Amino acid sequence: MVKSLTETRTTFKLQSYHGAILGMITTPWHWAEVIRLKGEFSFFLPHGKEHFPVRCAQLVESSGLHPDALELIGCTLEEFERLPGCSFALGAAYLRSVLP
Repeated sequence: MVKSLTETRTTFKLQSYHGAILGMITTPWHWAEVIRLKGEFSFFLPHGKEHFPVRCAQLVESSGLHPDALELIGCTLEEFERLPGCSFALGAAYLRSVLP
């Protein structure tokens, strides 16, 4: 599930709600430690340029088809990528499945 890029960032497979692997996400390394211990990591989403939390989102271990993947709950991928140290890379298998 966890692949260390450096001492500061970690990658995970990202699974959709319906069980498809969407691609890979990168998070700060300490998120991986919390996920390993608790099975989830909760974080606040900032509002615009202000850093006032308006809602909470989560990364949770998948209980579905891919037990080595995470699911993103409570925010979009675009919102997730705006967080410091977080990114998303679309998977080729998923891309092939949605293209004609």
